[in-house]
Amino acid sequence: MMWGEPGSYGRDNKRPLIFIGAWSTTKIPMLLFEASSMGWKFMLARFIINIPGIILIAYIIDKMITSQEEELIYASAKMID
Repeated sequence: MMWGEPGSYGRDNKRPLIFIGAWSTTKIPMLLFEASSMGWKFMLARFIINIPGIILIAYIIDKMITSQEEELIYASAKMID
């Protein structure tokens, strides 16, 4: 199983959130488009601002999810497996 059981050792809800956030905002074709249309300074500034922003958002969402919601997420994931 990809995710650990609720209460299992080493489970971290922030990791998938960070992955999804980084995957959706740091695609190479988008970075190249921004560099060519808006300039390298803008592209680098957006990239540098996005990475800490993604981590911060993942941390906030992790703190907002209640244990009951977490159990529901794991139950839904088990039905998919």
